[in-house]
Amino acid sequence: MPQQPHDSIPDHFFAEAIRDELWRIKNGKAILASRRLEQGYARTWPELRECRIEASSDFEAVERPITVPADLPRTLANRVSAEHRDLVERVRKGPCDEIQVRVRHSARLVASRGVATEMGSLVLILETPAASIVTAPPTLDEDVSGLSRIDPPCDGSELEYQAFPMRWRAGSAGVLLHEAIGHRSLHSESSGPWPAWIEVFDDPSLPGPGRLPIDDTGTSTECRNLCRGQVPSARRREDYRQLPIPRMTNLVVAQSNAPFELPKRRIDILHAHEGGYDPLTDEIRIIVTGTAVENDERSRPVRFEIRESHRAIASALEGARGAPVRFPGILCAEEGQRVPTGCWAPEILTKAFERCANGT
Repeated sequence: MPQQPHDSIPDHFFAEAIRDELWRIKNGKAILASRRLEQGYARTWPELRECRIEASSDFEAVERPITVPADLPRTLANRVSAEHRDLVERVRKGPCDEIQVRVRHSARLVASRGVATEMGSLVLILETPAASIVTAPPTLDEDVSGLSRIDPPCDGSELEYQAFPMRWRAGSAGVLLHEAIGHRSLHSESSGPWPAWIEVFDDPSLPGPGRLPIDDTGTSTECRNLCRGQVPSARRREDYRQLPIPRMTNLVVAQSNAPFELPKRRIDILHAHEGGYDPLTDEIRIIVTGTAVENDERSRPVRFEIRESHRAIASALEGARGAPVRFPGILCAEEGQRVPTGCWAPEILTKAFERCANGT
């Protein structure tokens, strides 16, 4: 992440080149379905919630009250010029018979406080008929393998999930708490009441799609404890058209001394698909795939939606075991912007929500 003093680029300046490819893989064949190349720049004043786009697609000015270095458009474009057939080939050779791959490569330059910082990101959004995930090149093979093991779920809309305790496996509890704790922190909501054995951090230094040592305003980021009333330190933007706003990067759930006895009748959560938080109703929504377990007999996987208040979720947290496990990344939506984030969480048990409806 090169940084250098500058005198030719004004502060509050953000430039970006984006390469977006969509590939479809089926029966061992990969086809490039679409490709988009785009670049532009903007000046932003986050404290004023103002984003002024001063150039678009080819850096040809709409209005240009400032001058940028002549070689900047070509420099950024060269960073994202190559197709990523090597990454697609790794997916094609993997165990998924049918999969869609979106590759998004971004090269960015942000100027702040007299320093220009060059940054880059490369993420892949993988989607099968059963699930979708976000990943990065270092974890691509592992995540493709994990995705292939998720069977297409049946419709579970009739499942009365409130009657079952749930075991959140494979880091999936990170997505639940991403919504219940992470998004509440972005709205400056109270962080409690959460069990004393749990702590939740936003850590921009971890590897993966959420890594962001320097944010999109050129400011250094740091780890924050969201269970202690802190707010994620990073300001992020989906692209140069958007205003950078406080966002999560990598959510990490840690536990200490919270053993639990595994119920014989339960739901095992196998994958978390998507979720949301409504600050007006305080409702957390998350769509998951799980399997009902009774005396070691398992049902077929079903997909269903959980809708609960944060107090009900806090009251339902029964215990946890093990170290945090990486869950494949997710696309986090806030104020119409989607950015990739990471999740880590131990195995967590939640009580039946019908016992926690009133936060008791």
